[in-house]
Amino acid sequence: MDNNQMKVLVTDSDENFLKVANAKLAARGFDVHTSSSAGETIEILKVIGFDSLLINIAKADERESLMEFLDTLEVKPVILFSNKHFETEHTSMLK
Repeated sequence: MDNNQMKVLVTDSDENFLKVANAKLAARGFDVHTSSSAGETIEILKVIGFDSLLINIAKADERESLMEFLDTLEVKPVILFSNKHFETEHTSMLK
């Protein structure tokens, strides 16, 4: 790993999406880490710092606990995406 590479954590429950995202981002020079759940993401973030997070968490309770944890970190930008509707309050950190 090149120390100048941006570290990105991608979270999604779809393993196929994680494989594609990992391949595409790594091909563009990013140091990519993946996670399949909010709990796993929190544990990873406790020990590794990232330049950016790409997160898809469909379950509201998991998303809420992750958002609360992310509020304690200095990671920007955080990109949240979902095929589910989620409340405006959960996107406040994107402003």
